Amino acid sequence: MRNLQLNGATNGDSRLGEDFVVALESEITEARMGNAYHGARFTALVGALGAHGIKISPSRLVGVVGEIISLESKLHSELKKSDFSLKAFGREYPLGTYSFALVAFRCGDTKFLDELLQALQSADHTTISHFRSFFKELPTASRLLVDHAWLGDEDKNIDPEATVAVMERAVRFGGTFDIPQLTDSALRALVLVCDEYLNDQTRAVAKLEEFRPKVSSYLLKDEEATLLLHQKRYKEALDIWETILPQWKPEIDNESSPVIAFAWRKAAICAGLAEQWKRAGKFLSKGAEAAAEIKNRVLHAAFVADSGYAYWKTGDLRSAASKLAVAIKELDEVPNTKDELRAFKVRKTLGQTLIHIQNSLAGAKADSHAFVPPPAFCTDPGLSDKLRELPDSDSELLWMFLLQIEALGRLEPVIYKKVCLKLGRSTNPAVRLFLAEVKLVHAIHSVHWDAVPAAAQEFARVFRITKTKALTSTTPLAPLEESAFGVPAVLEDFALTAHGLFAAVVSAFCRDSLDISNIQRWKRCSKKLETASEIKVWIEDAERLLSVPTDEAMKVLYDGSETRVKRALAAINVAAADMRSPEELFYSQLMILWGIADNPLQRFLGVELGGKFGQQWSERVKFAGLLRSPRLTIPTIEKACSETCAGMQKPARILLAAEAAISLRMPEEVRQKLQAWAQVPSAA
Repeated sequence: MRNLQLNGATNGDSRLGEDFVVALESEITEARMGNAYHGARFTALVGALGAHGIKISPSRLVGVVGEIISLESKLHSELKKSDFSLKAFGREYPLGTYSFALVAFRCGDTKFLDELLQALQSADHTTISHFRSFFKELPTASRLLVDHAWLGDEDKNIDPEATVAVMERAVRFGGTFDIPQLTDSALRALVLVCDEYLNDQTRAVAKLEEFRPKVSSYLLKDEEATLLLHQKRYKEALDIWETILPQWKPEIDNESSPVIAFAWRKAAICAGLAEQWKRAGKFLSKGAEAAAEIKNRVLHAAFVADSGYAYWKTGDLRSAASKLAVAIKELDEVPNTKDELRAFKVRKTLGQTLIHIQNSLAGAKADSHAFVPPPAFCTDPGLSDKLRELPDSDSELLWMFLLQIEALGRLEPVIYKKVCLKLGRSTNPAVRLFLAEVKLVHAIHSVHWDAVPAAAQEFARVFRITKTKALTSTTPLAPLEESAFGVPAVLEDFALTAHGLFAAVVSAFCRDSLDISNIQRWKRCSKKLETASEIKVWIEDAERLLSVPTDEAMKVLYDGSETRVKRALAAINVAAADMRSPEELFYSQLMILWGIADNPLQRFLGVELGGKFGQQWSERVKFAGLLRSPRLTIPTIEKACSETCAGMQKPARILLAAEAAISLRMPEEVRQKLQAWAQVPSAA
């Protein structure tokens, strides 16, 4: 009957638990059961204590534990004969000590902890001794008793002031009964609540100094460093973390805890906020090692991703790309569903990180409008169910963002070579389009240009397929059948193919490697392409305009009746010539930019153009007599030439600065376009 009552209390009616313990006191007695009394009562009390679902008051729990301790002593011989022992975490514990771990799991608010400590004040010496051993030998479980008190159940509001009062009493209890670990844990909670819930760092510091133990645990030192972080005392905080973290090892009763990994995370946040990104990257790499040690694959991927972002902030794009690739690969091994919510969130945050890096390299958004990931963004521990409302993530897009970063940064296509075959089988039209674009960029930057015409036509073909899908479907990014990508190229594709050819010529001009013979070979390489005849005409125009004397190219450049393509090709001829006047240099460069104004590859060309224009104007300003108001205009031009800018920002800023030094004035439409590229406000 009592077993049924206990079962009922465990499965639903928690009030029965208290009744069960009361019944034990009257029913399982030595008078009624004789020699079987001790064993039966011991078994029943342990069963009641271990049934976490039933409600038993803290004062009665202390009594139950005290009796279990007494009965364990009396049953010592019987327990030894039956080879009974309580083993956990590779060690053997007295049941009386471990019983307090079962009590700790019941703690759900500060009232429970407060009542428990009040009851223990009148407990016998043996019970207190086991409570002391509980904190010494089971550090994680004993800390949970304190942490559960102030955290409470999920989404449960706490009363910060009441929590502070209870934690102060817990600190004093630990001092009175010589339980330094309790003092340490309660003081950590006290500091945390003052700091993060009351937002009163001054009070947190005062409490820490008032109750600071002679020897602080790593957790308490970690909390002190966190408090210093919130006070923006970065150096002091980092000094603490760099002292404790290399020595900090997992606790025996919770070797799978991520607490050390997250301490590395906080140190990285501190270093990042202090603009010490190289230091932050090292801390995050250590956090990744800590996550690997506890075999938490998703957390490891998140730390590696965050370290990649930190390395990018230092300017080490190659290391950043390598780290980000490892993170994506690890996430690919985790099911891409919202059932794996932590991995789902990391994919989302990693995607935002990649987009930010890509936009920064392309100069696509001004910093004031762009989302800037904070330090350790991907390892943020928060996990809300509202994440399930977000659209699904396509892991292939993560790879595509990274391939674009690799191409924008002019890195060797190491990652591209590893994943291009996999992504080439994708049914996602956006992935296939971005892949075709990146393939064209790598063809442009390769030593041999022979692959450029075919890559340009393929980019144009996939662009048409994707555009058709976007215009005719209510779900533009929905997967396509493989057969949809088999549509051949058509004459319509030449316009975008020509953009690819011109981008290659511009890139070669910027790198001082423009060779007419390479363009001539395109005729042979493009013979079997569907747009071969149109490509042939374009090549013939390019051959002529790039090789004619500069004076003839100048005539084409200034002829408003010529096509923009021909004027832009002539502009490259003029810009490449030595000792042109500042006006001729300015106008040729302006026409080159105007030639790629609607070119989808312009973000891959901006940095190269900025470098080339900067080099040319740095030479031109040496002849101050050729410039207007040189004392005013030359410093402005030199500043624009020396800046490190992303995308089209630098070439646009150089021309905006150079305009004041020459006699020409650009049309307002063109000026507005350059100001948009340069990300500078228009003149009022």
